[in-house]
Amino acid sequence: MSKEMTATELDELISEIEVANKRVLFNYLTKDIENWKMPFGATIPSDTYDKYNDAAIWFAGCRLEITRIFKKDGKQYYDVFGEGYYNAVGA
Repeated sequence: MSKEMTATELDELISEIEVANKRVLFNYLTKDIENWKMPFGATIPSDTYDKYNDAAIWFAGCRLEITRIFKKDGKQYYDVFGEGYYNAVGA
């Protein structure tokens, strides 16, 4: 027997999935640093900028700055920089 989810339960599940997806993206942005609250940088496909920017805003409170635009194998990429949580909140 299966139980149908209520609208509230469904909204909570969707929210959890969205945060988990943002965490994966943010972990990529901060993979090269020991402390995720420090400034960070990464290279991302240009068509994913909005998703990565949302993740940076969600976790670190900062927007991603595009520092370089380039193409590789016909695909466009951005080098991005985030000022990090400490700088974003003025700590």
